[in-house]
Amino acid sequence: MTTPRPVEPAIVARAVNSRLRVGRLTQAGQAITLTQTDATTCGPTCLLAARLLLEPGERAAVTGDLAQEMTASPPGREGKQLVSVLSRQQLRLQRAMNVRGLGVLPWPKALGSTPWSVARQMTDIASTCTPGGGRRRYTVRWVSDHGPAWGSEVASIREVLAGGLPVILVTGGPLVLDDVSEGEPTARTRLRTSLARTPAVPRHYVLALPWRTVGQEDPGEGNAHIYEPSSGAVRPLDLTVLARSAPPRPPRARQLAPRPRRHRARKKRNPLTESTSRDVGVISMSTRRAMPLITVRDLDAAIEAYRRLTGMEVVMNHGWIATLSPPGIVPSKSA
Repeated sequence: MTTPRPVEPAIVARAVNSRLRVGRLTQAGQAITLTQTDATTCGPTCLLAARLLLEPGERAAVTGDLAQEMTASPPGREGKQLVSVLSRQQLRLQRAMNVRGLGVLPWPKALGSTPWSVARQMTDIASTCTPGGGRRRYTVRWVSDHGPAWGSEVASIREVLAGGLPVILVTGGPLVLDDVSEGEPTARTRLRTSLARTPAVPRHYVLALPWRTVGQEDPGEGNAHIYEPSSGAVRPLDLTVLARSAPPRPPRARQLAPRPRRHRARKKRNPLTESTSRDVGVISMSTRRAMPLITVRDLDAAIEAYRRLTGMEVVMNHGWIATLSPPGIVPSKSA
């Protein structure tokens, strides 16, 4: 049996360049941006982020798992091995929550995680990092960001953040949007209206982070630093702007049918190269290069696949980002 070699220093989690970075942060390639491993693990990823930021025991556990991963797998980039470890952690959290995701009933993985199971996990996290061993219980509260109670909810969120604890938020909406139907109500319209008035269906979790925990200043009244798990971004967000924006309106009947138009033959004009008396400030321009950006989990495997498929050559490879180009064409450098 191979003994895992110790990994020093231990794993840390920090907000660096508007990203939540996890790793040893001592050399290039040792840290990765924490993102959800699939479309259903936004909740577990937020919980994992909270654990890594607040619980030294969780960081030590991930460090130990990384040591075993590095011992069991062939030599490679430490960042790739850390991605595998954190992906397993997310799925482990999701399985533990979904066993009793709805009371005593299991919850299917395809539907993510329920807010009640996430709240129980947040309570456990808070109990381990609350000074004096106190216990703060997380509960689920439904609130509309366009309702009269949203202002007090934002103030409550900031109060918890000022105390050093995170707040998990779940965005969602009704099952259907209500529409305006003319004439006598039918059974279908009554059902649609009832569904439109149901509580919001959870669709995506984000995590509001205490500003001192991520080494930032207080973002100001009504603002909070939000971790978004699909991208790994950590940015300040004005929560009150949601209430000031117009709520989404359901489509009207006139928006569903195309407006009839009368057509007449005329010469087509290129708006980039030709101008008329009605154009103001038209600038001639052309596209010289279009470069798609593709995010992959295994950079080396992706490079090899695209080389075989397209015949392109690698013109730049920094280990974490690479550029491929057709043979004989050297792309211009970006400023």
